[in-house]
Amino acid sequence: MNRETNERKIVLDENLKAISAQTLNCKQLKRNDGLHFDFEMMLKTPLAVYYQLPNEEREKLPESAWKFLFYSISWIFVACIILFNNDCRYFHKPSLIWKDYSMSNEIPNDVYTIFVVQLSFYIHSVYATIYVDAWRKDSLVLIGHHIITSVMLLFSLSTRCHRAGLGTIFLHDMCDILLEATKTSLYFKKQANKCYPIFEMIANVGFAFIARLYWFPLRVLYNTSVYLNEHNIKVPFTFFINCLLYVLLSMNIYWFAFILNLLYKVIGGQIVEDVRDFDDAEHREESVSK
Repeated sequence: MNRETNERKIVLDENLKAISAQTLNCKQLKRNDGLHFDFEMMLKTPLAVYYQLPNEEREKLPESAWKFLFYSISWIFVACIILFNNDCRYFHKPSLIWKDYSMSNEIPNDVYTIFVVQLSFYIHSVYATIYVDAWRKDSLVLIGHHIITSVMLLFSLSTRCHRAGLGTIFLHDMCDILLEATKTSLYFKKQANKCYPIFEMIANVGFAFIARLYWFPLRVLYNTSVYLNEHNIKVPFTFFINCLLYVLLSMNIYWFAFILNLLYKVIGGQIVEDVRDFDDAEHREESVSK
């Protein structure tokens, strides 16, 4: 009995030391960026230490968990508008996007709120990708994605194309929820140097990427390009917005290649890791170059 008590005290002391070290490290780095920082501290210290996650997973966990939380809340908000509002069923009938279109149309308050929150998130994400999150093989592409998304959000509001923007947010956040949940579950794959295969099984659920490669071109790109030309609807900056949308589609294909690579490793029985991460040698070279 005394032995078990002593072992628990030792584990508790180690956890407290780890928490103190993590807190001191973050203060020294001055990485306080508001809610993101608080959320990171909440996960990286008590939760990650409690489950005795390896240091590498402990560093990556807050990033994916934070994005999972944001995308979940955002998607639920958007879904309530375009799925359950009879006047805004843009997913079931995409042609409603351009019904009574005019540059003088007012933007509903709930839609405006979504766009402002999304814009704030992606502007912050540019900073977070550079200075806060772990640097990966696709980090430069990710920065470009955040910048392009921010520009599209601004132009969607200014040209009153917010209905098409809602569809884009709905389809992409749907996938982001699954992807971030997958990555988060992968980080719990090893606890106290023990493997828990159940988390690999949960991770496999995250490979539903059909919304970005099928529904997005069919329900958004078609209506912002072909449908507009067929019905002779005049929308400012149509060519520019469509170019950005097609760049976004190309990024979706790029990231889908990473998912296929990961799926191949799962089927082959290999150790599942985030294929976007650098190898140790590559990481050292990247650190030197930065």
